[in-house]
Amino acid sequence: MTHDEPLWGPREGRLIESARLRALVNRRQLAARLGVAEESVRRWERGGSRPSADHLARLISILAIDIGFSGTAVAGPADLPALAGQLLRERKERGISQLAAAETIGIAQATYAGWEIGRSTPSGATLCGVAAFLGIPTAEVEELATVPFTVNTSQWPAVGRLIGGRRAALRMTRAELARSLSVSAATVTAWELGHRTPRAQQVGSLAATLDVPVADLVDALPLHDQLSALGRLIRSRQQQLGLRLSEIASRAEVNESTLSRWLHGHRTPAVSSLSRLAVALELPFPVVREAANLSF
Repeated sequence: MTHDEPLWGPREGRLIESARLRALVNRRQLAARLGVAEESVRRWERGGSRPSADHLARLISILAIDIGFSGTAVAGPADLPALAGQLLRERKERGISQLAAAETIGIAQATYAGWEIGRSTPSGATLCGVAAFLGIPTAEVEELATVPFTVNTSQWPAVGRLIGGRRAALRMTRAELARSLSVSAATVTAWELGHRTPRAQQVGSLAATLDVPVADLVDALPLHDQLSALGRLIRSRQQQLGLRLSEIASRAEVNESTLSRWLHGHRTPAVSSLSRLAVALELPFPVVREAANLSF
């Protein structure tokens, strides 16, 4: 190892392993994404060997982790706007609470909390207090406050790009999105990286939280390209109504196998079945009939 290369040991390995587990990816899947043996991933996580610079860069991108390697790995406050991240780092380094940080700056705890999660930014007279807290010039605080909240979605699948892009526009972290949907941050990570897709019952609330049409979110889901025109209509209404496919099937008085064949264009419903399906989907019959005709 040259002096310019970062060190690698058990601590660095644990950071990679923790990020992999948060992303809900097993070693075999990660190895396949990287084009390496599963044993190589195991050695990296145990600190026995270090990934190449290229593999390390891809690890950081694939697992959506924020790790700086300069001698040792230091986990930073990922997924936050620039100033929010710096405030969190400073507070953690001092080992103080948000209340103590707020009192040091001379503001209310609620105000400080808004800054630290990126929901708002300091301005006016408070800039000087923040600058003193961080030990940097006021001008630098102003500059940090204007840095846009960005999420690098370039290597994510379509649904991940949509979710990440909307989070960035709303200045929303994964943790915040997760809380609003009563899921874990790891689940949001898995959605964005394409390891999982939102369940039917979650799509409506996810679209509402991100302020996007349900249809746009459904279009981004990976199953969309495998569905017929009628299948896309069924899937879209399923998400909007917050129902399981089994419930749609029950409403339409068919079994799930038949509904699946309709979804994928393997069978076209008879007129009587289309009528029941329209009732099940709470849609006008002509809308369902048109989608079925487009499925040919």
